[in-house]
Amino acid sequence: MKLNKEILKSLIVEVLKEDEVMLEDPKESKYDRVMNILVDAPYGSVAMMSGQYPMGKASDLSPRTLKQFNARMKKDLEKRITDMGLEFERIGGSFGPNIEQSVMIWDPNQMGSISEGEHMRFLEKIEILNREHTQWGFVGGKKITAGPEGNAEYVFTMYKIDYDNEMGFKKDKDSKTTSVVLGDEDLQDRESGFSFIPGSDDEVKKGAKRIGKRFGMDLYERMYEVKGE
Repeated sequence: MKLNKEILKSLIVEVLKEDEVMLEDPKESKYDRVMNILVDAPYGSVAMMSGQYPMGKASDLSPRTLKQFNARMKKDLEKRITDMGLEFERIGGSFGPNIEQSVMIWDPNQMGSISEGEHMRFLEKIEILNREHTQWGFVGGKKITAGPEGNAEYVFTMYKIDYDNEMGFKKDKDSKTTSVVLGDEDLQDRESGFSFIPGSDDEVKKGAKRIGKRFGMDLYERMYEVKGE
């Protein structure tokens, strides 16, 4: 094909368009995706929980049996979340002696601000998931607008399941609420007490870390182990 001036000009325009699309739509990392949800609060409610390590206690199962048990609990929890019409992002958690496979959950139908009743109905679904997997509790976030510009953010609360009754949960009395989301650079001195982006088995085999970038929020005045202390 003979390249005349017009054809060459057309080819250059197409290349520039492709470059423009690539610049406008870069691949978003999982860490950025999770942080954007926690910081920008696009949904009315959000929650974080695990289906593993019942009541947050260390297990006395053999390593092989524990791995099988945790894999089953993870699969069952994710299926139940989907059955409830909710969506989730896989995350990890390091709390006390346990490193868990966890989830961040939201309702795709709860876009924007919601009523207190709508938020409570969401939390009740999370409570059901906690009871089904014998979990001590969960983190729940409610969207609010704050500041003179009315910026959206979540108020995060640590909820404890009330196992003395058939249904019910309450704020853990030793915890505090917060709207501050901590990023990876804020949590490098922690031995535990943070969530993280987990590396897949394939990524770990290729040299990636099992515990990837960290994030979380301080819901207690002092409960996290700090390196060197």
